[in-house]
Parts: sequence; structure tokens; C-alpha cells
Amino acid sequence: MEVEETTTRFLEIRIDRSAFKSGHDDLYTSLLQRYPQSYDLRAFKGVKDPIDKLQYGEQAIKIFNQWLVTGPSDKAANGKPARRIFDTLQRAMHIPDHEFGDCLIVNVSKGDAGFKCSFMQPKGSDSYVHHVAMAAMLCNGSVYPPAVWKKVSSTKSGDDNHLTISHLCGNGACVRPAHLLLEKKSVNDERTHCHFVLRHCLTQDQFCMVRGICPHWPHCFVNVYKINGAYY
Repeated sequence: MEVEETTTRFLEIRIDRSAFKSGHDDLYTSLLQRYPQSYDLRAFKGVKDPIDKLQYGEQAIKIFNQWLVTGPSDKAANGKPARRIFDTLQRAMHIPDHEFGDCLIVNVSKGDAGFKCSFMQPKGSDSYVHHVAMAAMLCNGSVYPPAVWKKVSSTKSGDDNHLTISHLCGNGACVRPAHLLLEKKSVNDERTHCHFVLRHCLTQDQFCMVRGICPHWPHCFVNVYKINGAYY
């Protein structure tokens, strides 16, 4: 039995990084209209172990904006490439267009604990890159009220009803605000299964079929890019 070898083709995508200054994302206008219940968190109460990063909102905006303007040849203090958001991505052509658009991928390597960066401390990795994006978004008040941060648990262990930060796109290095959603930990965990299946789809028809039966709302999706190393 012969197995047909498939070769993934990629399309170059240009990202207008200036459109996301200070954690704003114009895509939210349509998402809030299409998925109003997904962004209504009034029923959730505060938690005993909230993520204590809201006080660093201005710092988050500063870091996020620096990622947006950093170039590929810029170096950090240690001589390594500085943190930046890619302005050009190679997206797999079998991924169809969808309402969430492309990701904002930070050039951060995946460690044992995920995609971490310096945030509250000048040295070390004390936060995840999506914490920076979410704190910036909450600080500018573009979608969620800032007080909602007190409803987000600092850990993913324990109560499945705790609010956590979900990556709708399944890319852990993505910091696009519209790809981050606050929802139950149990739903966050379930999305990983959808992302696994979607990432293994080889055609647009397969992708659309799997996304069509996804039980989550908004439906899960993936963006597959040609990036060296793991990024989700």
C-alpha cells in the first residue's frame, strides 16, 4: 500500500503591528456582537487566589508596545535577539480564513513551563507572554472591565469553574488580544483536544468539518505557521 506524501505549502502573511498598540484589537467590535455571552462574566465571583498583575498594567502596555516595534536585528541586554512580535508569518495554505484572523506570535522559546517572559521583575521569567497581553488589554479597558482580573485564578489547578485565560487559537506564544478569552478552566482544558485534531487536519474541508462540530463557543480554531521549534 502506497502512502501519498503530502507537502504543506505556506503563504506569506504581513502583520500590521501598529494596529495593536497598547493591547487594542479592532477585531473585538465584531466578536462582541457575535459572541456576547462569551464576554459576559458577571456571574463569576472573585477568587481567593487572583492573578496579581493588574497593578502592573502600565508596565504591561510598555512591554507589549516594545514587542510591537522591535526589529529582527535588535538585541537584548544579554546579546540575544530581543523579544518582538513577528511582522511576517508563513501560514499553512490549507488553513482557511476565519473570523479571528492571524496570530501575533512572540519570538519566545517554549520552556518546560511554557512561553514565559520577564514582566514584573527585570530579570528572570516570572510570567507568561499572554499575561502581558491580557494585563495590557485590561488596563486599557477595551473589552473587559479591569476588576475582572480579580476573578481569574492564579493557578490552573483546583476548581474547574475557576476563570483562566484560554488561547482560542491554540498557540501559546500568541499575544493577540482577540485570541485570548477568559473562561472556565474546564473549557480551557477541553479546547486542547480540539486544537490537537485541528492541527492535524490536512485540507480546508477537514478543518471546516472539525470546527463545525466543535462543542465550544466560540468554536476552536488553529493557525499553523512555519516557525522553527515548538510554538503551542
